Amino acid sequence: LNTPIDVPLADGETFKVGGLTVRAVHTPGHTAGHNCYFVEETLTLFTGDNVLGVGTSAIGAPPHGDMQAYLDSLVRMRELQSKLFAPGHGPVVTATDAKIKELIDHRATRDRQIIDLIDHGYTTDRQIRRALYPEIQKGLRRAAAGQVRAHLARMVGQGIVRVDEADEGKTWSVVLTK
Repeated sequence: LNTPIDVPLADGETFKVGGLTVRAVHTPGHTAGHNCYFVEETLTLFTGDNVLGVGTSAIGAPPHGDMQAYLDSLVRMRELQSKLFAPGHGPVVTATDAKIKELIDHRATRDRQIIDLIDHGYTTDRQIRRALYPEIQKGLRRAAAGQVRAHLARMVGQGIVRVDEADEGKTWSVVLTK
């Protein structure tokens, strides 16, 4: 999608709409350039794709997505103390703190699942993806693989997982269990 930008907004910049003040909030993770928009008078946060009304957001593998940046953005979104999330997909969310906790907990659970799979011999992206998402539709496999790689990249950065590259592709091993 190639939509021209009328006015680029930096993090923290504001604009007025119908007497309301809207602040741009840079929230990378889903994508590097993802922004949310916070309506100061109503404490409403337009969350785009970082928080969905139902389920979790897809975080692709770097450089397109970044799991650590996503988790940091969730913390930043919580600090805004929004009363309402208006997501890009799904119904509005009124239990904003609970939703953020749900998303952070989900990612921590997924990290533990991946570590457990690696410990049990699932050492390639494909093996891990198949174990985590056994019934996934063919059209969603690429997104699921990106999710797995985003988690793995974050854990490599934390020193929890190591990647080994060989002619047959990447394999993963656990360095440290948190």
